[in-house]
Amino acid sequence: MTDHSTRLTSSEITALWSAYQNNTMAVCVFEYFENNVEDMEVRSILEYVLEISRKNVQQVIDILQMEKQIIPVGFTNADVNVNAPRLYSDAIYLYYLKQMSKVALATYGVALPTSAHSEVRDFLSKALSTSTELYNKTADILLHKGLFLSDHHTSQHHIKAILSQNKAI
Repeated sequence: MTDHSTRLTSSEITALWSAYQNNTMAVCVFEYFENNVEDMEVRSILEYVLEISRKNVQQVIDILQMEKQIIPVGFTNADVNVNAPRLYSDAIYLYYLKQMSKVALATYGVALPTSAHSEVRDFLSKALSTSTELYNKTADILLHKGLFLSDHHTSQHHIKAILSQNKAI
C-alpha cells in the first residue's frame, strides 16, 4: 500500500491548538481549585482531571513537534495565583467540572470527524473517552451529594442547597 502522508490540515491544527489552550487553562484553574478544595471526593476528581489535562497538553506538544508545527502560547502558572484566597465552594468546583466536561465532549466530538491523521484521531478519541469518564464521575458525585442539576429544571430545594454550600455567596 502506498503511503500518502500529508501535512496536518487546518482543521487538525485548529483542534490541536484549541486543545492546547483549553488544557493549559484547565491546569491553571484546577491547580487553584485543588489548592482550596475541602471535600475529599472533590479533591479526588480534581486530581484526576489535572492528570488528564497535563497528559493532553503533552500529547498535543508531541504531535505538533512531530509534525514540525509551532507550539502555541498557552496559559502558565504566571497566569494564576494558586495561593489566592478561596472564592468558590466545592459544589461550584463540581458544577464547573461538569460544564467543562460537556464543552470538551462537544469540542472533541466536532473535531474528530474533521481529522485525517491517525495520531490526531487517536488523541481526540482518547480525549472524548476521558471527557466522558469525567462527566460521569462528576455527575455521580453530584447525585451522591444531592446537588445534580438537570439542564431542564431546577427546584428551589436545589438552589438553596447550592447557596448554602457556597461560602462566597
